[in-house]
Amino acid sequence: MNCDVVFIAMENWDEVWRRNQPVAAGFARRSRDHKVLFVGLSIDASHLIRKGRFVRLARELWRTQLARPEGFENIYLLNVVKVMPNSLAWGRAFNRWLERRQIRRTMKRLGISQPLLWINPHYAVHLLGKLGERAAIYDVGDDWTSFPQPSEWLRQLVIAEDVELTERADATIVVSDRLHEMKRGQARKLRRIPNGAYLDRYTPIRLRSLPRHPVARNWSSPVFGYT
Repeated sequence: MNCDVVFIAMENWDEVWRRNQPVAAGFARRSRDHKVLFVGLSIDASHLIRKGRFVRLARELWRTQLARPEGFENIYLLNVVKVMPNSLAWGRAFNRWLERRQIRRTMKRLGISQPLLWINPHYAVHLLGKLGERAAIYDVGDDWTSFPQPSEWLRQLVIAEDVELTERADATIVVSDRLHEMKRGQARKLRRIPNGAYLDRYTPIRLRSLPRHPVARNWSSPVFGYT
């Protein structure tokens, strides 16, 4: 794909690859002349202050270089700093303004313009139209609207954000038939892409000669687990 990509993820980039990392890595490998900005979890400044972790807070606030995952020279990792509690409406609004500012500043620093905006979390709906993106994709990994919330206000907010993001995104990707049914009347373009697995990584386990656990002794092969 002939453009830069900004990923808004629900997790940080680490050794456990979930749904976002393979997609981001695929973009980076196919378009080595383009950049991928991977935005992970926010750094909670108020939490670090309460815990007395001032050194880490200072390091994050004055970080001069973006981290890059091993093996990828064109993927850059960013964690924006959140300073107010999201439980307060005005605090959430301020955090979102600050997040947009930090992402735009990083994009300018990297020379990223008119990227493809790839969004995982429903709460990133406020980024639509604010990053100069050429198109936006909402990648829905679960039915966030069915998750229990600590308050009715927050439950309604999640539902509203999910619907708005589905309706405004140029394309919506879902992982299941159930989500496809839910989004069919909302999304502009809708595609179902189920989760997969790197089978070659399980080969050493499949070929090992260790005896099975008694619980799995009579199970048919192959046996896969998920945690």
